[in-house]
Amino acid sequence: TLFRSALLGHIDHGKTTLVDTLRNAKTAEYEEGLITQKVGVWPVLIPVPNDYETNDGIDEDDENDNDVVRDKSAGVERKTEHLQCTFLDTPGHVHFYQMREDSARVANAAILVVASDEPELMGQTIESINCLMDMDVPVVVAINKIDLKNSDPARTRSLLEKNGLLQPGFCLGGVEPEVVEISAKTRQNLSRLERAVYRAIESRRPLLAWGDDIPAEGVVIESSSSRQTGALLRVVVTAGILRVGQSYTSGLVTGVVRSLTDEFGKGKMKEARPGQVVYVSGAKKGVGLSDVPPLGEPFFVTKDRKEAEKIADYNRMVLELQRRQISGPLLENKKHNSFTVQDSDDGGDDTMTTMEIEEDEEETLSLPVIIKAESAGKLNALIAALVETEGVRPVRATVGTPDVGDIELAKSNDDFKVPIVCFGITMGENIKRQAHESGVPVMEGMVMHELVEELRQIVANMPAK
Repeated sequence: TLFRSALLGHIDHGKTTLVDTLRNAKTAEYEEGLITQKVGVWPVLIPVPNDYETNDGIDEDDENDNDVVRDKSAGVERKTEHLQCTFLDTPGHVHFYQMREDSARVANAAILVVASDEPELMGQTIESINCLMDMDVPVVVAINKIDLKNSDPARTRSLLEKNGLLQPGFCLGGVEPEVVEISAKTRQNLSRLERAVYRAIESRRPLLAWGDDIPAEGVVIESSSSRQTGALLRVVVTAGILRVGQSYTSGLVTGVVRSLTDEFGKGKMKEARPGQVVYVSGAKKGVGLSDVPPLGEPFFVTKDRKEAEKIADYNRMVLELQRRQISGPLLENKKHNSFTVQDSDDGGDDTMTTMEIEEDEEETLSLPVIIKAESAGKLNALIAALVETEGVRPVRATVGTPDVGDIELAKSNDDFKVPIVCFGITMGENIKRQAHESGVPVMEGMVMHELVEELRQIVANMPAK
């Protein structure tokens, strides 16, 4: 059985540190810019509470780290059982909202991490609360950083009550939110948090099938594209058994599973069962608007490739109808530049979604840029940031490393060479040499806000018309 728990909250409130502590890992120390910029997908073993363990049955400092615990009432030792849970660690930066929303959508339960040293609820804390209310998912509130001198958990509780999350009788996913005051750094009260998470998950225990006769299903957690691998999907299996050689579809993508790799992208696997996270390669080039599905997109195994392509064609038709219905009002109401998604017809291997700008009636000074990103999630986040950045105008935004088509577009203007902005990826030496010879500027960065700030400085120093 699969259990998924999404961690949401404001930037630097301790979400990744909490997952690291539960996993005895040090992921946070190695993140670019020391901030999370993609959804971390981590297996966490949650101890199953024994019968004698209640909310008040164990001392606060008893962290129950061992596999063997002592039943105080019977005076005997019992082996602790564990529940395998997939934790979705989401970014807290303002422009990664879509990752937070999609993670909450696919989760069985959520952990809202709130720092107790903040004098008020921060922007992404409030946004996360609204998101969880929309998704109606069971929530555990982890009031973190209680080890700090300026920590005030009572104030944090009061702020959450005023916000409506902790009002008496208020329920999400059919249960009232539980609150646990913790320190992810010192491990204080983490056993209590684990029991609260277990109860939240149990309130929505999914019923999943494991049999060979059940077509495998899953949810896309992340997706990327490159010339070497094509579309690569990171999928959490939710039903059935996923095997090499099976046909599948996800959004507009179809393919045959060429290989399955474990959650760390290293070990090869022949099959994956519910609860496991795997990398799936073998996708055929997507039809129409996109090569790679976004986070949260359902993943289905089909009886053959023909059935998979029929489903993808249907999804494409629905997407086209939705785009036609909303594009008119959106373009009429926008006061600033707006994106219009258009089909890519250049036949490139790495092309995903091409974004082109509808110009304002009033001519304004702007910097056109070509955006290349490591994954669909990072691409969407950077586009969202640039929409709010005055004077920056993306003319193409795609997943994957830059290619010859990007160089040709960048140098197509005789008066101005369009910069190529690479987020989370590095340009190949051959393409970098072609860019240099063509006079095309290249910007590479691993931290989104640093890239955005660099673009702002370029715009600020541009000569007036």
